[in-house]
Amino acid sequence: MRKILPILVMILLSSLTLAQAPVKKVSAIRISEAPKIDGILNESIWQTLPVLDNFYGYYPYNDRLGSHPTEARVAYDDNALYIAAMLYDDPDSITQALGKRDSGDGINTDLFTVHLSPYNDRMNSYFFMIAVSGAQTDILISPNNQDGSWNAVWESSTKINNDGWSVEIRIPYSAIRFSDEKVQDWGFNLMRHIKRYNEWSTWSFINRESGQWYTHMGELTGLENLQPPLRLSFVPYLSGYLENNTTNQWGYSYNGGLDMKYGINESYTLDLTLIPDFGHVQSDDRELNLSPYEIQYDEKRQFFIEGTEMFQKAGIFYSRRVGSKPVFYDNVGDDLAANEKVIDNSTETQLINATKVSGRNRKGLGIGVFNAMTAKSSATIKDTLTGTERSFVTQPFTNYNILVLDQTFRKYSYASVINTNVRRGTYTANVSGTEFRFADKENMYNLWSQLAVNQKFDTDTTFKKGFKNYIYFGKVSGNFQYNYQFSVESDDYDPNDLGYIQQNNKFEHWASIEYNIFKPFGRFLELYQQLSFSHSSLYVPLKFRGYNIDYAINTNFTNNWYAEMHASWRPEEYRDYFEPRVNGRVFRAPPLFHNCGGFQTDRKKPVSIELFGGLNRPYNDSYNRFSYWLHFEPRFQFNTNFILETGIYYSNSYNEIGYVDREDDDSRIYFGKRTVQTFETEIDLEYIFTSKMALEFRLRHYLSKADYNRYYNLLESGYVEPLDSYTENHDINYNAFNVDMVFTWNFAPGSELLLIYKNTIDAENEWVDRTFGRNLSDTIDSPQVNSLSVKVLYYLDYLTLKNRRTH
Repeated sequence: MRKILPILVMILLSSLTLAQAPVKKVSAIRISEAPKIDGILNESIWQTLPVLDNFYGYYPYNDRLGSHPTEARVAYDDNALYIAAMLYDDPDSITQALGKRDSGDGINTDLFTVHLSPYNDRMNSYFFMIAVSGAQTDILISPNNQDGSWNAVWESSTKINNDGWSVEIRIPYSAIRFSDEKVQDWGFNLMRHIKRYNEWSTWSFINRESGQWYTHMGELTGLENLQPPLRLSFVPYLSGYLENNTTNQWGYSYNGGLDMKYGINESYTLDLTLIPDFGHVQSDDRELNLSPYEIQYDEKRQFFIEGTEMFQKAGIFYSRRVGSKPVFYDNVGDDLAANEKVIDNSTETQLINATKVSGRNRKGLGIGVFNAMTAKSSATIKDTLTGTERSFVTQPFTNYNILVLDQTFRKYSYASVINTNVRRGTYTANVSGTEFRFADKENMYNLWSQLAVNQKFDTDTTFKKGFKNYIYFGKVSGNFQYNYQFSVESDDYDPNDLGYIQQNNKFEHWASIEYNIFKPFGRFLELYQQLSFSHSSLYVPLKFRGYNIDYAINTNFTNNWYAEMHASWRPEEYRDYFEPRVNGRVFRAPPLFHNCGGFQTDRKKPVSIELFGGLNRPYNDSYNRFSYWLHFEPRFQFNTNFILETGIYYSNSYNEIGYVDREDDDSRIYFGKRTVQTFETEIDLEYIFTSKMALEFRLRHYLSKADYNRYYNLLESGYVEPLDSYTENHDINYNAFNVDMVFTWNFAPGSELLLIYKNTIDAENEWVDRTFGRNLSDTIDSPQVNSLSVKVLYYLDYLTLKNRRTH
């Protein structure tokens, strides 16, 4: 989900008064005849059930009732849970912009939500949201994670009437997991959002000052004789492609595969994807990388997003490793003989299948098992004289495995252990970790830690191992909060076969104090501020790197504008042991001031803008370095269907000094003085035909160029000296141009038709003196890939098919 409930993130950081409000409870009433889900509350059953009313304010006012009355009712039978609500309001004032599925509260509309914790542990729960316009959002909630990619099949309908608007919801038991106990009490809450006031209210009170909003729930009591249903569903797919890459004519291909979900028991579910096709996912935002660190890209493949929150324990799983660029992709050129050239070298490995088992039982034990396999990947090399072709293996068949156990206890605490394993030919990489969080019963204080150990084995190399350890303690509730974190990563710690870190060999301390105001005052709805101090050293040998002092403040105003500011001071030189790319060498960067900030206007208006910027200004610097950046994003909501967002980003790093090359024996390391300019333009268009049919268009052009004007030799001291004899040219002009256009039609529950057009250009040269217009023209004329594709997914549920045959 592209915009995943900013209010949820806000809730996690917030808190309030009215703490004495009792936890509400309602008795579950079994019904014999299911209501028709049409949004019209005319069935007699709704008139006989207990009324859930008197919703408490959550935001912006947490010390009073919601501004408009809400009346809800709940019932259940052998197949599903049913919720109906009447949300009183002036029908002419109700905000009702259209939105696509999983838009969350990112659309300009009023909302109603149901929050369920079937095991009543208040830490693992389900969040079902319905907009006035009919758009559904569902979220799987676990400690420290809200998984908006999780998609369940459930029914809902809304209607606007003379008294406001009404909603009916049916949540089948196949969409959630619960125990088989004869009598059950579930964690339960309802929420309402009135967009024009930016107001949230809840049936059972949530104290904003206590943090972790999802642990504050009422109870739905007395659910009797519920039998967890057989959870078995299939989503077969067919896809077809037309594609050309400038040099070749249009070609076609087709694929077919299957996703399956099977409920092993009431707690655990098997997910399987067989011969998956991820050609429809949004293109990566590729960029020029002059740093010593690998760029981390977001995961966009549905299987690797949905239901994977448990596998994130200890921070050692980065799902983009599965199906990524072959590990020996860059080694092909080193294997070329005279008169040979590479004619094919795939940039990604082919995923054969992936499987995961996950769930949590009534005692709070979560179990996760993950396996994925990728096929052998090879490059094709051709002798230009004889025409003979040969293969070079860029990655052998690879098996990826994860096992995790996660136990929740009390109301705010958990402990977990996890192991990841990669087998690639004779090579094995193994990482074992643990993560825990212990909090007091009021969630005022918590202790959190991650520990991981990695091991690497190969028949051709020696055994290697390393470790990391993070420890955090803090006061996380109330107006005044404080935090301290200690982290260490050994020089041999490397989880990157299936995880991601930018750098190891570090020893760091971080401490902060915060004072937050949650109650509206004057023109402010809330205000957050933090003062922090960080200190960094190498782990081996123990050498000082640098320290920073930071201050940050952000606020929401009564006119629904948002503003933030951040200031940072690095009082001493920073010793960078990673920029030289040679172990034991250092580069010294000057002390500096950093400032950034900006604002966002009210997004409920037809036109809104974001404007942010920042400045880095070193001092005591003989090279006169400085950098700045600006981001401007206007947003236009033309009507309830049509939204256009444009983003313009510009940055300029003047007289930046950085690594360019080194001798093969590392005897000399060359740096260069450069001006790096980056210009990024993005256009996002969204046209919503109905809540089940939408067109999305995204265009992104990224330009970054590094213009070198002098070269240096890096000295042992960490400073640089001019090197007039260096004649290499490292100027680089990099362009990435992408178009992603997707038409989506949810033609049946859980089923989709996708029509996709993609255009991809990657262009790199040394022409740093070209104007922006000339550069854009050259980029569009560069070799490119165009593709048209169609993908159909059809959801098949065993129980639904069985019931149809029965009736």
